[in-house]
Amino acid sequence: MHANMRPWLRPILVLVVIVAWLAVGGAGGQTFGKLSEVQENDSAAFLPSSAESTAAARAHAEFAPASSVPALLAVEGGAEDLATVQSFVDEVMSAPLEGDPEGRAVGEVTLTGPGGEGPQAIPSEDGEAILVSFAIDAEVFDSQVGEESFAQVFVETMRAAWEEADTGLTGYVTGPAGLVADLTAAFAGIDGILLLVALGVVLVILLIVYRSPVLPFLVLSTSMIALTGAIIAVYALANADVITLNGQSQGIMFILVVGATTDYALLLVARYREELLRTESPYTALATAWKRSLEPIAASAGTVVLGLLVLLLSDLKSNSALGPAGAIGIAASFFAALTLLPALLLIGGKHARGVFWPAMPRYRGDEATATADTVEEVERRSGVWGRVSRGVDRHPRRVWVAAALGLAILAAFLPTFQSGGLGERDVFTQQTDSVSGFELLEEHFDAGATSPMRIITPEESAAEMVEAVSAVEGVETVYVLTPAVAAGAPPARLRRTRWSSTVASRSTRSRASRHRPPRRPISLPRYAPSPTTSTPVRWSAVRRRRRSTRA
Repeated sequence: MHANMRPWLRPILVLVVIVAWLAVGGAGGQTFGKLSEVQENDSAAFLPSSAESTAAARAHAEFAPASSVPALLAVEGGAEDLATVQSFVDEVMSAPLEGDPEGRAVGEVTLTGPGGEGPQAIPSEDGEAILVSFAIDAEVFDSQVGEESFAQVFVETMRAAWEEADTGLTGYVTGPAGLVADLTAAFAGIDGILLLVALGVVLVILLIVYRSPVLPFLVLSTSMIALTGAIIAVYALANADVITLNGQSQGIMFILVVGATTDYALLLVARYREELLRTESPYTALATAWKRSLEPIAASAGTVVLGLLVLLLSDLKSNSALGPAGAIGIAASFFAALTLLPALLLIGGKHARGVFWPAMPRYRGDEATATADTVEEVERRSGVWGRVSRGVDRHPRRVWVAAALGLAILAAFLPTFQSGGLGERDVFTQQTDSVSGFELLEEHFDAGATSPMRIITPEESAAEMVEAVSAVEGVETVYVLTPAVAAGAPPARLRRTRWSSTVASRSTRSRASRHRPPRRPISLPRYAPSPTTSTPVRWSAVRRRRRSTRA
């Protein structure tokens, strides 16, 4: 705010800026709940587009254009319990989905075979477990039922029905559908919780720094309104497919905005407080502080924005998605800290010093001008931090030795760092149905029973590929995915084995393939020219991996 501005115009400008930002906050608050609609959280949204598994998934989509998501019912029981489990499966198909306004039943959203047969109970080879797979239509699976995801509604219905059936057997609803339902429940409202925790931590820090019950809330209000501005921009760009947004980048953006806005506010408020000691008018003091703060704040924001935009060069989509969202958040923080915060600081007009209550800076005139820039005066005004500064100055060697020892002690724990990350089942802090079900499947079923390997190859090379893959150690059964097999018919020599690899040629594409639950492609395709077609085809190499029942 210019120091020479007409006095009557200053409060009007302050009110205009505040009202404008409140309008942004109102619009952004309504958009907050819509961010999940433009998120892309499937595996393809995190993996590089050049990744072989991503290319394999695209190739597999040509053979199964209408896919499904399996919900697995894993039951502890033997062959004598097959009839009981199958009876439950037949009955649950007519059970209504809990809370579904359309009144649909389980069977209406579960895909069946070409003959109309429903899910079948399959015993394990050791006779100690039973597996039933419910293939949910993928389009229905991605929808919402009220405020809940369809996965939650379907899985909760299945689990409630199993409890009511009172079969005397222990069963778990697991698989991708069960895992998604449990993850959704575990992370329900996580963005809001994360934001509240961040705001709480920042509030405590600001209360300690400012020792004022007013100023910290002005800074936090600026952070929140800056966040709503960022949300509006990110939503608009993601909705127009200009940028990709996922849950990870959204959560990080929230924290970036709060942290950056607070950081810029600390610098501006510190300069403003110093100017109030030697300038009587709060308007003039803030104008001077604003000019002196603009350059360092702009340099800081610009550096962070450029650093975040470099992430666009990352081949990993989870990183590249964070770049634009984070940069927009930093830009919103920059503009809010230099426009909204000054207006809030001046909302009291001539009594604007009241925002620092009870430790309000008093105008000291020439005395402040003469002593404000000396080290002794700065340390005296800084209280405990001034004493820390004097201590470092008196004993520099003790300080750096103590600091070095502290860092060395912390570095000693570096060998305990595990960079392998967490698996899908390791994110839970408590035992869930989906995790228990996966453990049961791992114990009694082989990897190929629920997650076979898929290989994409030219049709004329299918026989050679079957022969080559059959010779790989650990692979026991290989078959060609024909239209009949895609529709649910058993392939030749198919049996439950430790490994099951599927070879699919381009001519096997069939509408009937939608009736078969999809299996996650784990092949590693490479592009090579086909001798019989001008379009590129995808080759894959089979890799051995540990036992896994992930569907």
